[in-house]
Amino acid sequence: MTLIPILLPILGSIPVFFMMERRQRSIYISALLAVEFLSLLLINWSGAPLRIFEMSPSIIITLGTDGLGKFFALLVSAIWLIVAVFAFQY
Repeated sequence: MTLIPILLPILGSIPVFFMMERRQRSIYISALLAVEFLSLLLINWSGAPLRIFEMSPSIIITLGTDGLGKFFALLVSAIWLIVAVFAFQY
């Protein structure tokens, strides 16, 4: 679940190369960024850490975020959404 915000833009950008029409491409990118923002919002509420590797029952490597990290992840995602909407005019 925690890998969704990382893999979604990477996998979602592949169809952009095959879209010829500019309007269709801009709508797709805006929708992809909105889904990215919503996925970050949902993951921030869950707060479950991602278990990467377990060497032994007492040594577990996990990835987790604190409150400030969650805030900045949402802030950056929201700014990218706004920038993408206004960047299509150029």
